[in-house]
Amino acid sequence: MRNIKSRRSPTDAIGRMSTVATADGAIDRAVVSGSGAGSPRPTTASWQGAIRRRIRITDAAAIGVGMAAAYLVRYGPGVGDLEQIGVSAVLGVCWMIALEVTRSREALVIGSGVEEFRRVRDASLVPFVMFAVAELWLKLEMARGYVGLSLLFGFVLVNAGRYAWRRRLWRWRASGDCLQRMIVLGADAATINLADSLSHDRSEAIRVVGACIPGYRGDPDAHLQLSDRQIPILGDEHALLQAVTATGADAVAVTATEALGNQHLRELGWRLNDLGVSLLVAPGILDVAEHRVRFASAGSTALIHIQRPQYRGASQISKVTFDRIGAGALILALLPLLLLISAAVKLSSRGPIFYVAPRVGSQGVTFPMIKFRSMRAGADQLKDDLAGQNENDGPLFKMRADPRVTPVGRLLRRYSLDEIPQLFNVLAGHMSLVGPRPHLEREVRAYTTEVQRRMLLKPGMTGLWQVSGRSDLTWDESVRLDLSYVENWSFLLDMYILFKTVKAVMAGDGAY
Repeated sequence: MRNIKSRRSPTDAIGRMSTVATADGAIDRAVVSGSGAGSPRPTTASWQGAIRRRIRITDAAAIGVGMAAAYLVRYGPGVGDLEQIGVSAVLGVCWMIALEVTRSREALVIGSGVEEFRRVRDASLVPFVMFAVAELWLKLEMARGYVGLSLLFGFVLVNAGRYAWRRRLWRWRASGDCLQRMIVLGADAATINLADSLSHDRSEAIRVVGACIPGYRGDPDAHLQLSDRQIPILGDEHALLQAVTATGADAVAVTATEALGNQHLRELGWRLNDLGVSLLVAPGILDVAEHRVRFASAGSTALIHIQRPQYRGASQISKVTFDRIGAGALILALLPLLLLISAAVKLSSRGPIFYVAPRVGSQGVTFPMIKFRSMRAGADQLKDDLAGQNENDGPLFKMRADPRVTPVGRLLRRYSLDEIPQLFNVLAGHMSLVGPRPHLEREVRAYTTEVQRRMLLKPGMTGLWQVSGRSDLTWDESVRLDLSYVENWSFLLDMYILFKTVKAVMAGDGAY
């Protein structure tokens, strides 16, 4: 039996890089009845159309409630001005149209990464830009405060509704429902990497059900070994249509465009379109967020333009401003907790309250990183004696049951309370609220040129490594997540990571 193993590649909130080539809406071939949130769970074959309709209803309700709440806040109860109510209705309709035009309910976007929320944000700005232009030209008599409140309330409620649907989708997908069945067409290594990337995260909508390998003439019962399961090899490129019919696949992802040739790929798209099956072309680029992708053409050739990372210029200024304001506000809000932890650390064991260790920041500048002390005094001198018990595969030293950790320190580490003093590092400009994991000096000396790109941004109190497994990550996984963050940074990604950090810290997973 053919058994090709893969290397596990961690996924994050950042979407996979696949390009839809045909039949954007063709996968909605069957629809279940009912549109309310309490209606029966959709089947695998029908979930996309059903969820779109339900989310559309939730969006409309959120916009309506948001505008009604804004009206009550601004004008109070009672009969309103019909002209203002009419303008509000127009804005609401434009908002719904914008959510549709920006494809915020697209099958591969719903419930996956930050792209859905980015599209909701972009769509939410459209009707209010239109209002501003209309007010300037038509001189509308309408309170701007009411319009601003409508945007705020509606935006919050729309995103809350999307998050509620996302949680429900995750539960359904974890039990094998609401998944898009996909066949991958490509060479051995490329197929394994793409299939593993597409199916590794159970919150994603895709389940790879088989693979076709160009020129394959091997055992018909052979399979490819992914990181956590096997997928059958269904034949060569000529067996693809038969494999689609046999498996009931909704989409085909192609990684072997050079092996198929332009004409074969075009004919394949036509035939899949006739079957109501989507064709996706994977360019072989991993860890590129969708907002950095632009399409261009040169003659009859379609090109993909990968935009430069956004962490310079105005984006950098906005990140620094947010870090300083956020750190200052959190220090004031958490001051009683800081005092309580300080007393607990001081009274529970001998030694200082804070542990200060050198870390390498952005552009290789060293700074003193501050933490609450969680180990007994002299713990650094005992590390060599415990080196043989290191549970990390990289230069970091990690033990689940480290004997140097104090009882209070163990509690602090479980909920990341020992890292709260790093807010002072953020306030001083050494660190960011969100960023790559802080760098040890001995790590930096071993960095390759690729890994050194982690130092283009300031290290963060939290990051993709924090919300994706923390200490349970391998060295390669943590490096890949950091590089992915550096390459795809955006303000919305920071908000997403901060939101998920709260959940990760409360659960205490991967912290020791």
